[in-house]
Amino acid sequence: MTMDSRLAKLIAALFVLTMLMGMVDAYGAAPILRGPVGEIRLHCAVVLAGALMRLLMSLGVVLIAVAYFPVVRRYSEAIAVSYLGFRVAEGVLLALGVCAHVVLLGLGESFASAAPAARAAFPTLQSLALSFTNTTYQMAMTALGLAGTIQAVLLFSTRLVPRWIAGLGIVGYWLLFLSGPLDLAGAIDTTAGLGALMYVPGGLFELFFLPSWLFFRGFVPSKGGTR
Repeated sequence: MTMDSRLAKLIAALFVLTMLMGMVDAYGAAPILRGPVGEIRLHCAVVLAGALMRLLMSLGVVLIAVAYFPVVRRYSEAIAVSYLGFRVAEGVLLALGVCAHVVLLGLGESFASAAPAARAAFPTLQSLALSFTNTTYQMAMTALGLAGTIQAVLLFSTRLVPRWIAGLGIVGYWLLFLSGPLDLAGAIDTTAGLGALMYVPGGLFELFFLPSWLFFRGFVPSKGGTR
């Protein structure tokens, strides 16, 4: 097995793992954190699992870029460095969002013993923590959208993967790049409706099509690709 084959399989595994870890946080912990403050402490294990998955996901996205680097560098060092930089930024922003998990768990614990008059302030504190984690998450998705777009364009031009897969990546990451600012501006909600649909092309690209190709076929440089 060549080094490129090993890297392709590693990248495929990391894409799937980071997506699955993100889902644990998004569909397990996040609904609890958005629920009544007094009930958060009742689901401590799920919230902590979500926080751990988010931390591991933040590490995983950086490792994806590190694994990509030697392959992409042959075609464009600027893109390799840019992709790595944007994904490091994404990882840092995702990790920062874990602070909200800790704060909200603490609020949940304090709510049970707080005086009735003091409990009135807890929803405001919860809203502030949720706003922080949403802001860092949307900024992370914007960074991912930029990183993914330039990476998918390179995959398309070099034909390291089939162009229809790379094209799906371009569309998916461009929508992801737009979704962050639109969510922060209040124009969409990325947890429901049209906002959630904007995640679908990128999700299919990262969870199914790209990993499947890389795992079973690896990188296939085209004779027409640029170097």
